Amino acid sequence: MQLLYSQKYPSDAGLLDVTQPPYNADETGVIDATKAINDALAAYGGGIVYLPAGTYLVSNTIKWPDSWGYESLEGDGVGKTIIKLIDNCTGFTSSASGKPVVQSGKQGSADWFSVMIKDLSINTGSGNNGAIALQFKANNQGGLKNLKIESGDGAGQIGLDLEYFVQNGPLLVKNVEIDGFDYGIKCRDGQNSQTFEHITIKNQKKRGIINYSQVISIRDLTSFNSVPAIVDSTSDNGAITLIDAKLNGGNSNSTAIINNGGVMYLRNITSTGYGKLVQNKAGRKMDVTGNSIVEWTSHKKESVSDNNSSSMLNLEVKETPDAANDPLSDWQKVAAPSGGDDTKAIQDAIDAGKPTVYFPKGNYTMNGIVHIKGSVQRIIGFGGYLAVPIGAGFFVDDGTPSTVVIEQFNSNFSQGFFVTHASSRTLVVKNGINVAIKKNNGSGDLFIEDVVAFHDSPNQFEFNGGSVWARQLNAEHDGTHIINNGANLWILGLKTERKGVLIDTKNAGKTEVLGFFCYTTVLPPTDMSMFVCSESSFSAVGSETSYWGAGLSYLSFLSETNGGVTKTLPATNLPSGVGAGHAVSFIVSGNPAITKAESIKLSPNKFEIEPFGESTIDVVFSPTNTSNLSIKSWTSTNVDIVTVDKYGNIQGLDYGSAYVKAISEDGGFKDSCLVTVTDTPVNSIINGKTKNNLVVYPNPASDNINVIIPINWLSDTKISIFSIVGN
Repeated sequence: MQLLYSQKYPSDAGLLDVTQPPYNADETGVIDATKAINDALAAYGGGIVYLPAGTYLVSNTIKWPDSWGYESLEGDGVGKTIIKLIDNCTGFTSSASGKPVVQSGKQGSADWFSVMIKDLSINTGSGNNGAIALQFKANNQGGLKNLKIESGDGAGQIGLDLEYFVQNGPLLVKNVEIDGFDYGIKCRDGQNSQTFEHITIKNQKKRGIINYSQVISIRDLTSFNSVPAIVDSTSDNGAITLIDAKLNGGNSNSTAIINNGGVMYLRNITSTGYGKLVQNKAGRKMDVTGNSIVEWTSHKKESVSDNNSSSMLNLEVKETPDAANDPLSDWQKVAAPSGGDDTKAIQDAIDAGKPTVYFPKGNYTMNGIVHIKGSVQRIIGFGGYLAVPIGAGFFVDDGTPSTVVIEQFNSNFSQGFFVTHASSRTLVVKNGINVAIKKNNGSGDLFIEDVVAFHDSPNQFEFNGGSVWARQLNAEHDGTHIINNGANLWILGLKTERKGVLIDTKNAGKTEVLGFFCYTTVLPPTDMSMFVCSESSFSAVGSETSYWGAGLSYLSFLSETNGGVTKTLPATNLPSGVGAGHAVSFIVSGNPAITKAESIKLSPNKFEIEPFGESTIDVVFSPTNTSNLSIKSWTSTNVDIVTVDKYGNIQGLDYGSAYVKAISEDGGFKDSCLVTVTDTPVNSIINGKTKNNLVVYPNPASDNINVIIPINWLSDTKISIFSIVGN
């Protein structure tokens, strides 16, 4: 886990220090600080409640006031600021009833905006079997960053509870480690999506991550567990995207990933110790043995053309650059709001020559264009309102720093582009509410993280050329939400609302969406597709929620135009989303570069099995990094002897031999395995394990029969003895 450390902000930045009067929270770990922290949260009503380095003992729940959010809890760094529950604390000791140590959220509302917890540790102490370390909720913009959540003795119900509140998300969880508890992370409710990046879970007792119906997108998960790392526990509706995961530990009787009914997309996964990598009870119902996955989908891969790629685009991924922590002497503040046009005051602050420019808490108006240039490398709004009418906004020009970061702004329902990227430098825009962004052609890299643009804005996101990486991007608009005009666009966690084309990819653009949640709150026209791809490349996985009634949702998920010919992908045969919506574990358009299969090999190429015995065969693809690892068909040359279903599950029926044949989906490559049905299989495969002969002697038998059973058979061996006439 990467540990990042915050710094103190200027005194006029909207910061409340809980150790200062009138709250006087004790940071030495001696005196109970519960009341002091709760009083600060209740009194502040927006901004940053700050816990300096130290240990803060608590005996009850730290809880946000029942308001509209817009308030953050921030420490001085993981391991430096610690919220610690008192050992054997009243109300937390019983495993029969859970109680949160920290709780942020409100039931029955999706308006819990701009809530953040960052840069601290939460420790549930010892003897607190009912402890839930953190129940968290945020909507549209907000989340968790740089946290360590741990149980003092490994006990407790949940580390991170994202299921308690309905309509939880969209939100971003990044750089978080969870150690102990029955469950590391719990997710629930089919809206509004949750995005995770750089997550470590370890030492859970029941499940690492469990999901009930939510749309979740995860990149860079590391698990150290003997229990399953990820479980989708829904009969349908859930959608999980997981890329770049290392699932360590396990045990031979456990499965690393279990999918009970939702759609699931997995890429670049490795595991150690587990008996099986994936158990899939949905879609194709195809399990995964072995210890690695290049790319795998729970359901059929969808495209509108046979010559489309059988793999996602797999675009290059870059980390979001962090802002430099300049000393406070290098911070320049914008003059207090004038009540009129503050454009000149903002430009003057940028032109002052300091690398960090900040807005004291307040409501500002920017009626003109402000150029970000010179030595400025960071602009912080601290959650204040900045009204930006049409024709106004920030323009990022060339300057000395190679990277510019714009963060923590609420643009007060802007009617234009909040930021226009017109520079060869790298631009990062993050933690913004109603922040519409345009990238000019030829400009430098663009990173977007935890940003929403609401439906009142006629413009949302427009990317012209170059490369864009987005994490937790929320676009809400009645028109086209995102325009990709010739750019490479990579998105981890996309949430949309209302109607309109979600992403229009054109002019040789490339778009990859790893987890989308489409909330169809306004019924789209019957001829409108969810995604449009014109002479370009596109791939996505995700789910739609629509409460309009049966059959009332997007009727087409994709409209593809290649070579002047347009085809559509109807939603009719796709898996169910929530309500009338649909879901998809893989949708692709265009012709991205992939690794094609060259051959397949069944392993082993022959074995013996008992009558009515069951087994599976491993398929080895060449090259090993083949993009599409799916088998198009399984067949048996004699179904009276051996049967095989479409998922490769084999059963012996009668004595004799038959060949089981497989044909790959990519390339149509074939291989076969000879299966012999016999009473005493030699080196048979039972439950994936090779076993030796059962030894019976003397032969021919006398009145006494001795049976020698290998020691590794004892747990699952059944012996039946019959007379010569079958009794």
